[in-house]
Amino acid sequence: MKRRTLLGVGTISIGAGALYGTNAFSSISAERGGPINTAEDSSALLGIDRDVTPPTVTNNSPLFMNVELRSDTVEFDVSGDGSFEQPVMVNLPSTTSREIQFRGGGEVTLSADLFRDGPDGSYAGTISIERDFTAPPVRGVDGSAQAGGPNGQFSFQLENTGNTDIEITAMSVDQTNTDATRVSNPGTLSADGVEVATGGFDIGGDFVTFTQNVSIDAEAGPVEFNFNKFRNPDAQGSPNVNMEGATVEITVRYTSSNQEPSTTEIVLEDPN
Repeated sequence: MKRRTLLGVGTISIGAGALYGTNAFSSISAERGGPINTAEDSSALLGIDRDVTPPTVTNNSPLFMNVELRSDTVEFDVSGDGSFEQPVMVNLPSTTSREIQFRGGGEVTLSADLFRDGPDGSYAGTISIERDFTAPPVRGVDGSAQAGGPNGQFSFQLENTGNTDIEITAMSVDQTNTDATRVSNPGTLSADGVEVATGGFDIGGDFVTFTQNVSIDAEAGPVEFNFNKFRNPDAQGSPNVNMEGATVEITVRYTSSNQEPSTTEIVLEDPN
C-alpha cells in the first residue's frame, strides 16, 4: 500500500490552555486521492482544545479517526472511571470530541488513523503529532470530621485535592453549633500527632499562624488533625464542651511553590 508523505506543508495549531507544546506535527500521510489537508487554526484535522479543562481531542475531518495516545511519562483516563493507563485508544467519528483526563507530564504521541465510511471503511491516511502534556497547577484542600469527644476534643482530616504539593500555614475556627467560645486549655492543634499551633483559637476570630507548616503532597493520604479543647469558660460546671455530633466551620490558609496563599472554608460535621 503506497502512502504519500506530506511534510512541511503546514502546522496543526493549538491555542493556549491546559496543554503546552510546539505547533509542529511529526507527519501526515495519505492514500492517493485521500482528502488529507492541514490547517493553521482550530480547524486542524486532529484538533486539541487547550482552553478547557480537561482538554479535548476533536476530529475536524469528514473521516472516521482511531486516535492512539502513547507516552512513557503520562497516563490517560478516556472512560471517565478514574482508571489511568497508556497507551489508550479513542474512536472519533467525524466532527466529534472526547475529553482526555491525564496525569503525569511529558511528551505524548497522538497517532490518528483515518478511514472513509466509518471504522470498517477503507484506510485514508494517518496523522501523527507529538505534544508536551503539562497540567497547570491546581490547588485544593478538603476535610472531614472524624470524631468529637465529650471532653472538648475534636479530630478531623484534611486532604490535598489538587495536583501540586501544598503547605498549610494557618487556620481559623469560624463557628460551631455548640456553646464553645474558644479552643483553649491548652488550646493546641496537632497534625498527625505533632503540635502545630498553640495559644488557643477564638471562635470567630483571626487566623492562627502555625508554629510549623503542615505539608500535604499531591496524591498523598489525608493528615489527621486534633483540636484540644473546645471550651466555654463562662459555663457553669466544666468548661469543656461536648463535641459529639458537633459541626465546626474552619478556614484553612495554604500555599504552594511560587504561588500566592489561598484560603478554603470547610464545614466539618461529626458523624457520631
